[in-house]
This record gives sequence, C-alpha cells and structure tokens, in this order.
Amino acid sequence: MKFTADIINNEKIRILGRHTELDGCVALDWSNSGITFRFEGTGIWLGFGEYKAPIPAYVKLIVDGDERRASVVNGSEKVMVDSLDEGEHTATLLKITEGVDKLLLKELTVIGAE
Repeated sequence: MKFTADIINNEKIRILGRHTELDGCVALDWSNSGITFRFEGTGIWLGFGEYKAPIPAYVKLIVDGDERRASVVNGSEKVMVDSLDEGEHTATLLKITEGVDKLLLKELTVIGAE
C-alpha cells in the first residue's frame, strides 16, 4: 500500500529552517532547511518541483540514523529509501546546498503504510 502526504498542511511533518510556500510546495530557501517526520511502513520517496539552477541541489536524507546524500538536477528526481523493516521510523530531509535557488519539496509518499 502507498500513502501520499500533504507536506504543507500536515501536523505530523515538522518543517525545519527558513522556507516559503510556492506552487503548493515547501520551498527550501536556505541550507539546513527541510522536514522531519515519523512514519510507519517499509519505505519513503520524496519528489521535487521543477529546479532550474545552474548547479545541482544536494540533499541529505537521514532515516533511523542512516544518512544518504542525493543530488537534484532538474526536479524530476526522487529520493527513495525502501526495504526497511516494518514499523515506525524517523526521517529527516535537509537541503545541504548553499545558494539562492529554492528547492521545491513537492511530494512525500510512504510505502507499506496501512
């Protein structure tokens, strides 16, 4: 089963750092801005809005203390973690790139949620 969450209007998702809202997305304006949340399931994927900067945006995803890094070049990328044990997990996504270009966080999908 798959569940997609509304990131902006969700009391279970804490938005971190300086951000704005743009086109229904959380716009991560500064480095170390992002989201943190708990979920029950076996995985998550995060989708982004269109990104037009001259250099990629880099993000850090931490799930249960395990850190992964990924780049976003045009916004079509998904950052994904799967094959987790069934149960509750804690996740944090942070923009780690410095610069003035906003990274739009558009979609959060929990996999294995009931």
